[in-house]
Amino acid sequence: MPETISFLAALLSGWLLVRLILWRSEELSALARTAVGVVDALLSSLPEAEKLPLVERQNLQLLKALGRFFLRIGMALAAAWAAVEAGDLLGEPQGPWTSWHWGVFSLGATLPFLRRSKPQGPYSAIQQLFHHLVLDHPNIGRRLFEREVRRVLKGQPRPERPFLIVTGLARAGTTSLLNRLSETGLFASLNYRHMPFLMAPGTWARWNKPKRIEAKERSHGDGIEVSLDSNEALEEYFFSAYDDKVQKASLMEYSLSEERAVDYANYRALVSVEQGGRVYLAKNNNALLRYSSLSKHFPTMRTVVLFRQPIFHAASLMEMHEHFSAEQEKDPFFLTYMNWLGHFEFGQNCKAFSFADGSGMPDKLPVTLDDWLERWMAYYERVLALKDDQMLLLSYDRYCKQPGEAVEVLLNAVELPSSDLALGAHQNERPEPEGASEEVLRRALALYDRLLIHEMPLGA
Repeated sequence: MPETISFLAALLSGWLLVRLILWRSEELSALARTAVGVVDALLSSLPEAEKLPLVERQNLQLLKALGRFFLRIGMALAAAWAAVEAGDLLGEPQGPWTSWHWGVFSLGATLPFLRRSKPQGPYSAIQQLFHHLVLDHPNIGRRLFEREVRRVLKGQPRPERPFLIVTGLARAGTTSLLNRLSETGLFASLNYRHMPFLMAPGTWARWNKPKRIEAKERSHGDGIEVSLDSNEALEEYFFSAYDDKVQKASLMEYSLSEERAVDYANYRALVSVEQGGRVYLAKNNNALLRYSSLSKHFPTMRTVVLFRQPIFHAASLMEMHEHFSAEQEKDPFFLTYMNWLGHFEFGQNCKAFSFADGSGMPDKLPVTLDDWLERWMAYYERVLALKDDQMLLLSYDRYCKQPGEAVEVLLNAVELPSSDLALGAHQNERPEPEGASEEVLRRALALYDRLLIHEMPLGA
């Protein structure tokens, strides 16, 4: 009996030690994040007078996190020791632990891992921490980018090559078009294999070689499947790492500096080199915010803007807003993830576009179909104001009817050969949404007709 009590005490001791360390595991995550935050602050390009207070704040947070961590370790060790002492009191004092005691202790330490709660979303706690360590610290990301530029491009000037940006207000069909273009095998684009090291796509590819994972329906719930090989709107993180234009309620239109344009050219070159030198392709729904300066810096850039019949487009946006808001309530990491990638089109952190000419979307949170139509009109009025020879407009309905022709026109626009990709027409049949006021819908339809006038020709 005393020996049994001794073994039970060893089992309980191991369980208590690990269970108390894992309890409130977010504190362990905070320790790792604050430690990396100190390094990120030291690498900041801010003037010394501004950097010093930032580093001091990060150091203070690190000391607090360390204090909480060591307190937790002390509590866990004390509890484990108390379990062993209690075993000696209830039974007979045993001598030094045998290998059997340590084996039972190890078993107890393993038990807390056997019933871990499943993550609410697709990312485990470790994966979430890894993303935080990388994406929360843009200064480290910029240093990795600069290192990769030196290593890969070696300071050699790169000839300006055509490249293609797919954009439009969210839910306009941009993902579908991106996928069709990617299927030609002629483009290089960021995909989920580059996450979370978006600033150093080549460096990360050398180390990250995950097994192929089957495609699953994406979080939108719209039938589009994604896998690690799926291209996605990921380049916005590059811009946010340098130029933070995210305001409290809106996203500001701005001009890209000469220095940042050079960085962007290098970034595109890195993605292209990593994928065999193919033509750079990106989907970016925020491209309109810097389009005016991008078109001046890069005359060979071509941008295709998709637009959709306004009542259907607004209804889809409203549906996604409700869907994502509910999902982000269940899984807060989902909201953080979207913020990192600049996806503010809908969800709990939905933001308006504010344009340089004083126009823009209403700042108030969109609730009704009319609210979403007003946002639609503000966006596409700015599209028409910025329209030039480098911008191509494509309606969703026309794309659905002639996907192959649309792809061919865009390949020609960036001086690529024709593709033998066979693409069949498709069309979603849905009843017209109700709830919009006649006056707002009339203005939206008038703008839609103006967009159709400027649509790129696809032939008969």
